[in-house]
Amino acid sequence: MRCTTYLGVFLTAAASVGLLGLAPPIEAQEPPHRDPATETCDSYEQDVSADIAVLQQDARAVTSGAGGGAELPELEVARHYAAALHPQGEVHFTVEPSRVMLADGAFAGHMRFSVPVSGRYRIALTSESWVDVLHGGDYLDAEAFAGRVGCKPLRKLVDYKLETGKSYVLMLSGGSDNVLGVAIGPVHER
Repeated sequence: MRCTTYLGVFLTAAASVGLLGLAPPIEAQEPPHRDPATETCDSYEQDVSADIAVLQQDARAVTSGAGGGAELPELEVARHYAAALHPQGEVHFTVEPSRVMLADGAFAGHMRFSVPVSGRYRIALTSESWVDVLHGGDYLDAEAFAGRVGCKPLRKLVDYKLETGKSYVLMLSGGSDNVLGVAIGPVHER
């Protein structure tokens, strides 16, 4: 009987060791490495991968207009711009922002753009700012908007339906930074 007990213990121990040998190594069970700069970007409901890719490219410096007239810099679609804004109290809005914000410590500016093909486009920003898109002095209604404080490359996005052959004004106000990354691009659906 004693021999049977030892044999049973031995077989049980051998089986346990054998099963442990089949288990994947501990590091294989860990989740893949996540970049802390983009970790919360995964929580956007929209597909933001193309927007983040553009915003992670080298930025072209541009100084926004403080007036709203024809001297506004022209932005191209699918480019990353480092847009220098002005203290909001020094900016003349030909049309007041659709959301009233205190000018104290805020930054604002205007830029002009057009799109090559009619469709839905996204204004993507690297830091906080209120976004208005104007055509002919009228506000366009946003199709969608979202923001993530922890998403370093893409703090805020606003989508609009835009038409080719028209000139639009991008009006930023209430900005938290005097220079922010801006990109305009077509919306990619998930």
